[in-house]
Amino acid sequence: MRYLFYGMFLMMILGLAACTPQETASISAEPVQDTAAVEPIMPDKPVLTLGENGQGTLATPVSVGEDYGVLVTLSFQYSDKEGKKQITGIGEATVENAKGWFHVNRVAEIDREHIYLSDDGWQATVPFTYYVSLGSGYDAYDSAAVISLNADMPMSQP
Repeated sequence: MRYLFYGMFLMMILGLAACTPQETASISAEPVQDTAAVEPIMPDKPVLTLGENGQGTLATPVSVGEDYGVLVTLSFQYSDKEGKKQITGIGEATVENAKGWFHVNRVAEIDREHIYLSDDGWQATVPFTYYVSLGSGYDAYDSAAVISLNADMPMSQP
């Protein structure tokens, strides 16, 4: 008898739910963009920014094949004496997912023992390792950024 009562009660609840008006979902022609999945625009070439007080950055695109890429931003210090710019220090490197990776570690490891600084101080080659994932653990990739204060490199103002 108890099971009959529960069965009738359940049917009554389901019947009431079926009688209530339901709103239909509207389909929008505009795609909804998930802000967490927005990837930065990856430039074709490195972009050098020289700020005030001797602070600069270099945003370097790094690709793995055609389907995966990151944007590595390297900070550095420079001096400007008598119109001659020289690199005086290397800061940190940050990494952003630009294409295809499931997850990207935001901090790259700079190989400080193998940084090359030219004799005139205008150019530095900075090797680094960044870590990315396709969803099953991180893989390490090695690359290098070249800071060149006298090259024809796209410049941006801070």
